[in-house]
Amino acid sequence: MVHAGLIHLVGNVLFLCVFGKAANARLGSGMYLVLYTVAAIMAGLVHEAGSGEPVVGASGAINGVVAACLVFYPRDDIRFTVAGAWMAGTFSQRATHLILWWLAWDMIALFRESADGVAHWSHLGGFVGGFLFAMLLAAAGWMSTEDDSPTLLELLTGGGER
Repeated sequence: MVHAGLIHLVGNVLFLCVFGKAANARLGSGMYLVLYTVAAIMAGLVHEAGSGEPVVGASGAINGVVAACLVFYPRDDIRFTVAGAWMAGTFSQRATHLILWWLAWDMIALFRESADGVAHWSHLGGFVGGFLFAMLLAAAGWMSTEDDSPTLLELLTGGGER
């Protein structure tokens, strides 16, 4: 299975630009590459286990990067601009809400066995791999804390006030 189409590819690039930049700022280039690789491997393994087919693409790894941002920036907001006939303007939404809605949509599509051509097992595997790896990094303290944002781990353990 390859990308589901041009819109899927553009979505991957958009998510990688938004979330990848933030994850790279927290981790540095070397550890970011390790995160991306871990998420990609987990995505491939989970996809093959769930669907019985191998997969090629970056979607799973990108979902791992998104999951890492959930761990690294649980209180941050994302500002985005919408320009369309039905709605236009600049909006702000908590990153955690957007990421969890994205995860829910992916899981619904997966369990409805959507025939949209998207490797939802890969998305889920990459997300889980990225989340677990980011939690491990947060627990070990192997990331930058210059931006003063508490991690999800710190919030869950009561150490979220810096």
